[in-house]
Amino acid sequence: MHIEKLYIKDFGIYSNANLENISPGIVVLGGKNRAGKSTLLKLLRYFPYGFSKSLNLPDCRVEYEMEAQLTHNNEEYNARVKGFADPLVTTVHKERLYKNLYGKIDSFTYKEIFTISLDELQNTDKRNEKMQALLLGAGLKDIIKIPKLIVEIKKEAEKIGGKNGNPKTKLFKTNYLTISEGLDIKEKAMLQVDEFKACRDRIKTIVEKIKKEENVKIDIEDNIFILEILKNNYEIYSQMDSIAAQLEIRENRLIYNSFKDKDLSLEALNNIKAEYLQIDEDYNKSKIKFFQNVDDCHKQEKDFDLYGSNIRNMQLTISGLEEKIKNYNLACLECKNTRGEINKDIVDINQHWKDNFAYILKMNTEEISFVELCENIDKLKKVKADIEAVNLKIKELQQEKNIISPSKVKVQTIKINSSFAMYSLVSLAFIILGIVIYRFSKSLGVITSLAGIAGALYYSFLNNRYSAAEKVSMRDAEIKLKAIDNEIYRKSEALESLHRSKSQLDYIIEEYKVKLSIDRQVPLDSIKDYFRLVRDIKKRVMDLEYNLGNIETMEKDIYFKLNKMLEAIVVFQDIVDLPKENIEEDILSNSEYIFEAVKKLSTSMKFYEDFKAINNVKCEIEDRIIKKFKLGGAQYRDIDLLKEIDKNIDYFNSYNKYREDRERYVNLKHQLLHSLKLDRVKKLLDDTNDNISDTDIFNTFRELIKNYANIEEIDRQIDELNYKLKGNIKELEALRDEKLNIKDKIKKLYNSEDIFIAQKKIESGRRELKSKAEEYAVYNAAVFMLDKIQKSFIDNAKGTILGSAGDILSRITEGEFVSVLPAEELTKYDFKTYNQDGSLNESSDILSRGTKEQLFLSVRLSRIKDIKDKLPVVIDDSLVNFDYRHLKNVIKVLKELSKENQIFVLTCHSELVKLIDEEDENSQFFKIEKGNFSEIKGGELSDYLL
Repeated sequence: MHIEKLYIKDFGIYSNANLENISPGIVVLGGKNRAGKSTLLKLLRYFPYGFSKSLNLPDCRVEYEMEAQLTHNNEEYNARVKGFADPLVTTVHKERLYKNLYGKIDSFTYKEIFTISLDELQNTDKRNEKMQALLLGAGLKDIIKIPKLIVEIKKEAEKIGGKNGNPKTKLFKTNYLTISEGLDIKEKAMLQVDEFKACRDRIKTIVEKIKKEENVKIDIEDNIFILEILKNNYEIYSQMDSIAAQLEIRENRLIYNSFKDKDLSLEALNNIKAEYLQIDEDYNKSKIKFFQNVDDCHKQEKDFDLYGSNIRNMQLTISGLEEKIKNYNLACLECKNTRGEINKDIVDINQHWKDNFAYILKMNTEEISFVELCENIDKLKKVKADIEAVNLKIKELQQEKNIISPSKVKVQTIKINSSFAMYSLVSLAFIILGIVIYRFSKSLGVITSLAGIAGALYYSFLNNRYSAAEKVSMRDAEIKLKAIDNEIYRKSEALESLHRSKSQLDYIIEEYKVKLSIDRQVPLDSIKDYFRLVRDIKKRVMDLEYNLGNIETMEKDIYFKLNKMLEAIVVFQDIVDLPKENIEEDILSNSEYIFEAVKKLSTSMKFYEDFKAINNVKCEIEDRIIKKFKLGGAQYRDIDLLKEIDKNIDYFNSYNKYREDRERYVNLKHQLLHSLKLDRVKKLLDDTNDNISDTDIFNTFRELIKNYANIEEIDRQIDELNYKLKGNIKELEALRDEKLNIKDKIKKLYNSEDIFIAQKKIESGRRELKSKAEEYAVYNAAVFMLDKIQKSFIDNAKGTILGSAGDILSRITEGEFVSVLPAEELTKYDFKTYNQDGSLNESSDILSRGTKEQLFLSVRLSRIKDIKDKLPVVIDDSLVNFDYRHLKNVIKVLKELSKENQIFVLTCHSELVKLIDEEDENSQFFKIEKGNFSEIKGGELSDYLL
């Protein structure tokens, strides 16, 4: 099978690339670095089986897509791959659909055998058992599994009986020990039956003694336990006793009873005190601020209550009124400036109008339409221009009439006739002269006479012609004169009409001048500008009058508000000393003094309001304190509340201390009872009552602990009991040791039943040992047989396994190596080689890099030749480490292989291209450049790659 055509639509660097008319032999595709050779290798390697996401493929632009046309056994196939879908393989006419393009050859086999890159020849350490099986092929593909199988069977056998089958090891050991133990038991059991009975009686006596000593031990431990309880709780009881004494003090109990129903806390009392101190401080500060500038406090308080809202309103309006006064002054200044500018412009028009705004406002410019004015002025200008044009035309017609009058025509005719007479005389003179010359020279005389005759004839012709022209000219002149007279008449009538229009327009323009008070000497062209100026000035005057009206309204409002403020300020003369008469003389100029007075009053009002608010808050707080502390009486306001607060804080501290002591006493008692409520403690304190109460427990405990003046007495009694307990424990241990020794002795003694047990163990051990021994024998027999099969197969097949690989290696190395054999360990990815002198190389590791690559190349080429399916071979620069001599030999081998297999050689080395071109004339060459293919000659490709 060989590839005839490739179309790569989208794969890595390739986009819409075509490779056509591909040779079935050696096809060399050369390109420089990054031209796309590695990408093409991946495409040729994977496309027959489809692209997968797990493969290390170059990126695509949109989606992987390519097509290939292949030939096999004279039948053409199309293979199309799109995205990650399976290849679509059909015949050219799409008659049949095929699933596998390369038949039984799977993707792994094709990649490792048929696509040969430098990586496959060098990275031998990374190759696995599967790769070795592929290279060995059908000859040892199955036998290669035997070593692994032998190892696994040996491991299973060793698990049972070790390497040599010793019954004392591995799984045999358990059964062996069982049999040995049964034999020992059986032998001893016959001798120890009577001794067993004596030991059993002795144990009964020891058990009774142990029980008695254990009861003594329990009594001692109970006493120690009770003493430990007393000791551990002695401190708690002492604290409870001390607290109970404090709780019995009458004064403390009275304070507690008086405070326990009050809803008070120390934090609340401290907060009340802090709040009262703060409000008292704020009250004094605000009182000082308010009264420092006031003489009659009661009067001012009444005035502030009455007029306080007015002061607040005045304070709020100050900023607005200040802004209004500012705007008023600016407006007055602006009107003054505007008046001056208007007067400047008025002087330019009419000096008599200066400051006479009333006269200007009376001018009724609105009655005059500016458009109509402009039209009339334009009409008058046009009429004047038309009059001038008509007068000029009449003059021109009069001049033309004078030029073509009949008298002037006659004079011209006379001039023409006199000219003809003169010409006739001259012609006659020539004729006479010719006759005279004829006497002397005939030819000259004839010519002169003929010239005179010709002149006479010509003059005669002209004379007749001018006579006719004279009549025509006279007639035309009369017609023209009549037409001119008619035109002059029409123009004269038009001129009269224009003069009438001019008179009417002059009258209209004069009316405009009168209405606008314009001097009659003003040129016509200036009237429009004059009208604009007058109208603009009138508008400005009207705007000025409007602004003055607004200013007057603003002034009245300002004066009204300032007077109202002044009247309100006078009430507070004690606070603000403001002379009303002086201010009223020019209230607007003195507005700042009024505003300052209002601000001062507002500040005093603020002090008064603060004082009043704080005083109210102070009264509320005092009422709350009096109610809280339940203070009464008519003179409760004279009570020193701060002193009362401090007294209550002291009482509350005492109350807190009493309450805490009560709680602590209860907690200590609860803690004590908790330690006494253990079942063992309750039983020891009162073993007659199962439902003993907490009070009974506590009373019993108190009665017991009163027997000891201090904790040291409890410790002394505990030490005495511990000494007794040690003696008791020592006695118990001795009895128990004796009991254990006798029991151990009994275990070593056997009765009649043990003989039966021993026999049973012996039979069970022998039965299980026999089964395991048989299994061990089977495993060892299998290992022996597999080892014999492997050795026999290799000895018989040495002549055929890798035989062609040895031939290829011998051809490449020119006989330096004569054969190739698999390694002793078949699963190892390695080969042995025989040198020309018969010496054996046990491993490829001792070979040079180039020779090692030649060895693995030979093995691959050998496998390719042995495989029946003749598929395309791809070689990607895997020959770079070969010298010239070996490279040439490899090309010869490839040339022979190309007779059956299509070979793609991907390279960037010019020497390889040149050598293939020299050795194989049927080889085909393509240049790869930027993802495009172009067919080229071998020499040209070699030069390109230099």
